[in-house]
Amino acid sequence: MPFHLTTLPESRIGLAVGSGRVSGDDLAAACTAMVAQDGWAAGFDEVWDLADTTEVDVTPGDLAHLIATMRGHADALGEGRVACVTTRDAIAVLVRLIEALTIGMGRHFQAHRSRAEAAEWLGLDAEVLDNATADRLA
Repeated sequence: MPFHLTTLPESRIGLAVGSGRVSGDDLAAACTAMVAQDGWAAGFDEVWDLADTTEVDVTPGDLAHLIATMRGHADALGEGRVACVTTRDAIAVLVRLIEALTIGMGRHFQAHRSRAEAAEWLGLDAEVLDNATADRLA
């Protein structure tokens, strides 16, 4: 899986850092792995850092699988916010599409150009995400 996952219970955050090529099936698998991590609890916010991915390829079938996976984990996800870090406009559009397809789940999605911007939206100190990312990739 092209994701490194970590849970920050003290900040109520699940962090997924992507690298390399990412498919919609990879996103679905990471979603399943995220809610299965030690320390995860329903209602945690999520940060999906795709800034270092080389490609994000989500076909219509992949998107349907991802949405079904998210809906299947609705109780484990709970209500919360999902920040996606990307510099690509096409990924920002995908984030808006995912939010539209998951209306009613109580998850609010927003694309951000940096981890610092995502942290601000989530009400965190920027160092929380930077330190967790550095620790995870070390």
